[in-house]
This record gives sequence, C-alpha cells and structure tokens, in this order.
Amino acid sequence: MIFTKHKRNRPEARSRKPEEIFNLSPRISNCCTLSLSKCRFQANFFLTVAVLLIFLSACNENKVFEKHQELKNYSWNRFEKIPFELTIENADSNYDIYIAIRYIHGVPYRIIHSGMLIKFPDGEERYNDYDLNIRNKDGSYKGSVAGDIWDCSILILKNYPLSQKGKYSFIIHNMMEKLETPGIMEVGLIVEKSE
Repeated sequence: MIFTKHKRNRPEARSRKPEEIFNLSPRISNCCTLSLSKCRFQANFFLTVAVLLIFLSACNENKVFEKHQELKNYSWNRFEKIPFELTIENADSNYDIYIAIRYIHGVPYRIIHSGMLIKFPDGEERYNDYDLNIRNKDGSYKGSVAGDIWDCSILILKNYPLSQKGKYSFIIHNMMEKLETPGIMEVGLIVEKSE
C-alpha cells in the first residue's frame, strides 16, 4: 500500500520569527498583566485575611464570655440595671473581668461611677463600686474609635476566682448622681481566663 500526501487548498501559513510569536500586542499584554496583578491582589488579600483570622482566634483563646446590651436613646438611666449570665465549667481557673462601655464622642463625663453585683451558683452575693475611666486626665478619650463611637474595656477584677461550677449572674449598676447619663450607647461584660 502506498500512501500519498494530499495537498489541501489552505492558504500558506506565514512563517514567523520567534520574537514575533512571543511579542504580544500592547492591548493583549496589558490585559494579561492586569489579570495577573488582579489575581495576585486577590491571593494576597485572602492570605492576609486568613492570617488575620488565625491571629485573632489565637488572641481570643482566653475569652470565656463577651456580651453587650444596647441602651435606649444612648442614655443610661440611674435605675437601669444591666444583667448578664455566665456558666462556668472550669472552676480551677481565675478570671479577668472587664466592664465594656461604648460611648459617643463628646460624652460629658471622664468617669462613669458604677457598681457590680456578682451572684454565685451557691447563692452568695458580692457587690463592689467601680469608677470607670473613659477619658484620660488630659480629657482625651480612652479606647478604640470608629468615627465618633468609642469602645472602652476597663479591667475591674484581675485574677478573680470564680471557684464554683455553675451559673453566675453579673448585674451592673449606674451609680452616677444624675438620673440620666447621656452618650452611653452600650454596656458590656467581658470575662477572660487569667494568664
């Protein structure tokens, strides 16, 4: 059997030099560069977010409880008590307890006088008054800011023993002299294991 080569009627392919083959037009070149830089940006963005999430989860390993309660009309009434409930499973640890205040820029007070009642699982109750400094002595605000909203967490009990397993109640009181404390948006409680 003899094979013969059939010629098809194709236009002759123009022979190109290797430089011409790899030299993309500026339009295609910019498009490829843009896509590559966009892909790199997205990859870097997702890598940064992943690292940040890992870092934040590592930072919060000791956090046992965090909850905030919003106040009506951004004002804390003198008779409004703010309750929180927390169940402790590990009675062998000591805890750092914070009162968190979210307030508006321009709040007229440097110190928020408050109190907190702790009810233990066995019925024991302990009460203490606290001065929550939300401004420095020079009048500058404490905490982190987003726009004109400030978040300030004040450590009130360090290395505190919650030595009974079970449900604890924390009730935060407003001890200011006036009926209303304007500019307070939220009051919260944060409990972390002591290091």
